[in-house]
Amino acid sequence: MSGHQTATIGDTVFFWFAANDTSGSGGDGATPLFDVREAGAAASAIPLLSGTPDLLTHVGFPPGCFEIAVAATGGNGFAADDTFAVFCTLAIDSQNPTGFVGSCTLTPLAKDGTVLKPTVAGRTLDVTAAGEGGIDLDNAVGSISASQFDQGAADKVWSTAARILTANTNLNDVSAADVNAQCDLALSDINLDHWVGTASGIPALPAGTYLDLLQDDGTATYSRTTDSLQAIRDQGDSAWTTGAGGSDRLLMVDTAITSLTSQTEFIIDAGSPDDDAYNNCTIVFEDVATATQKAIGVVNNYTGGTRTVFLKEAPIFTLVATDKVYILAENALKSTVVNRFLDVNATGEAGIDLDNTSGTLDAAQIGTGAITAAKFASNAITSAVLANDAITNAVFANDAIDASVIANGAIDAATFAAGAIDAAAIADDAGAKLRNSISGTADSGSVSTMVDNALTQADTDYFKGSWIKFTSGNIDGQARLITGFTPASDTVTFSPDVTQAVATQGYEIIPAVDMWARVLGNTTNSASALMQIAAGVAAAKISGMATTTVTIRDIEDAANMIVATVDSDGNRSAITLTPPVD
Repeated sequence: MSGHQTATIGDTVFFWFAANDTSGSGGDGATPLFDVREAGAAASAIPLLSGTPDLLTHVGFPPGCFEIAVAATGGNGFAADDTFAVFCTLAIDSQNPTGFVGSCTLTPLAKDGTVLKPTVAGRTLDVTAAGEGGIDLDNAVGSISASQFDQGAADKVWSTAARILTANTNLNDVSAADVNAQCDLALSDINLDHWVGTASGIPALPAGTYLDLLQDDGTATYSRTTDSLQAIRDQGDSAWTTGAGGSDRLLMVDTAITSLTSQTEFIIDAGSPDDDAYNNCTIVFEDVATATQKAIGVVNNYTGGTRTVFLKEAPIFTLVATDKVYILAENALKSTVVNRFLDVNATGEAGIDLDNTSGTLDAAQIGTGAITAAKFASNAITSAVLANDAITNAVFANDAIDASVIANGAIDAATFAAGAIDAAAIADDAGAKLRNSISGTADSGSVSTMVDNALTQADTDYFKGSWIKFTSGNIDGQARLITGFTPASDTVTFSPDVTQAVATQGYEIIPAVDMWARVLGNTTNSASALMQIAAGVAAAKISGMATTTVTIRDIEDAANMIVATVDSDGNRSAITLTPPVD
């Protein structure tokens, strides 16, 4: 996040941000955007300016570094003395995070391109409501000419038109006493002589004068204790400077603790009515007795209805009621334990705790050729290093291993040890499961469905992957793969279509115990089809080996079974599989 900046109207102001993927590593993402908001505008106000951040592409910058250029011109809706904030977003890892980049306050542009400044820093020019600036006559050069000194000015000095300065006239006939007397008279006429008089000599202010209006609200109860400038200043010290009279736009709330349930749960005097309004924000505590004693924390949760704050951890000093609380408009990614930091190396990669991960890698996340035999030492993976039942169908994602990820010729007779598949390797109840069929008579159906109200199975897709064979009628002997089961209507769905619509034919549902399907995670092809595919790969005719299109025939040389697109190294980039029909 960029800090707060100050610039001149018409400047181009730059901000920067970095993007990380969900693993914490820098990433460029896609479609980055930024929006500029005028501080204090309505919540529904459109952005002053929107655009696309520039990705920093030099090799010296790690991935995900962006720069935003904001043209703060009047044509873009910016104005002097305005403050604006910049927000950003982009798409990364299927997420669209939003970030606050920074803010800037604009100052007016002087006509000659520079800003007039006082000789002593911090001093300001006293300008009236009509635009006239105050003048220090003790610090003036030059002189006032006769044309600039009119009759009215002379009358103010001598009180009569008879005493007019003319050529060759001097001031010898006007004494200091005359001047003082006239000045005293003029001041007393309008009671200005009492500005520096004693309290006992101050008369009541004439009603309706500007001074009367400034001093009195109409009740004529002016009190020096409460209404004097010092009293007002003292009130400002508590209500404005250190109280809640003003606010920083980067400060979400400035309040105090009402009461505490514990050091991580308390109620604040003022706050948002919305639940979760301050979640993950940084919170600053200030000890009410010692203003220099401060601590920071992170808001874990917030309940708007009761203004209850829950902290991730207790602060470093003991909180008490009336301690001051400042919640910052900052919602950056934080560690689950306060004051821990992400270990990032010089090239921008973050350290990973492999013992604290979730999710799984599927086939789509593993590049082609990423895991090959060459990556493993000889005999690196043997039965001795695999736990019992370490590799079962449950540990493979659906379709994680199919024909496209098995190298040409990877599975043939030579890859099986002698006696690898024998009676001992086949489950004792495999034959029984093959014979454990369900038979019945259809009530109705179509060319792709069969309905039998006598079926009582309650699970969706209970028969999926099994086979249905019709045993009577005009489709007697036709067998199809079951692709789904709807228990609410007792409907079995199969593929491909039979030659005639199902009516009241007899049928048999045969469970599919298919070792190849279990190993390969393939429920589309039958065991017979998979065996024929394997046999074709091992022993059928192959053509196009010297080209980018390799064709493998079926074992009977009746049709093309596999057509693969390969590169010069034999790596497959696409495959068309036409398995034999049982």
